[in-house]
Amino acid sequence: MAKMDRKFNPSQHQLDFDGSQAEQRAKLLLAKQEENTVCTGELSAVSCKCKSQFCGECSLGAAVRWRERLRPVAREFKSALMITFTIDPKGFKTPEQAWQFVGSNRKLSETVRELDRLKFLHSRRYFWALEFHKKAPHWPHWHMVIDASYVPHDRLLKSATRS
Repeated sequence: MAKMDRKFNPSQHQLDFDGSQAEQRAKLLLAKQEENTVCTGELSAVSCKCKSQFCGECSLGAAVRWRERLRPVAREFKSALMITFTIDPKGFKTPEQAWQFVGSNRKLSETVRELDRLKFLHSRRYFWALEFHKKAPHWPHWHMVIDASYVPHDRLLKSATRS
């Protein structure tokens, strides 16, 4: 996981932690609509061009592009195993704090390193995707694909929760 040196920006991910983002989001959408509107009589077609993986309109296209980029890497895996990492909200005051903790402590890469040390991996190659729960308060969770046939749940849990 890359070093988390950028600021967490929930509006960038279409999140609304406190309700104050809604008005700004509406203004941005109206500005986009004016830029990307095609009018034919009474019908207007608006396309979104943000290309964000978190955008309801653009995410499918982004997912298809990512799939095509990852396909050659995934073919090199002996066996692909998908893992979902969730956050216990009791350990953090905000979703931002949880996101920062995982990134700044390199929890995903450290988990892979530990699984490799324990000889569960065929290789140390992996990829991950960040998602946010759809319902408020939008806690982050990560989907990771690793090159492994099997990892016992208790060993995965120990590896992921190491300090």
